[in-house]
Amino acid sequence: IMPKFSFVIPCYRSENTIIALILIIGGLILMMLGLIGEYIGRIYICINDSPQYVIKEIVKNDSPGR
Repeated sequence: IMPKFSFVIPCYRSENTIIALILIIGGLILMMLGLIGEYIGRIYICINDSPQYVIKEIVKNDSPGR
């Protein structure tokens, strides 16, 4: 006769943990993509010789208040 073990290993549902981990990792990935985009944009602005802003029109205000 073999002894019957009465202990049972509890199996908890970890769906909430998995969803939280996926959201945290996804947020970190998006933040890193944003940082990479900032660096690429700044490198592009430094390499490109054109001005960052173009003045289309200068408006003069002749009022005495200012």
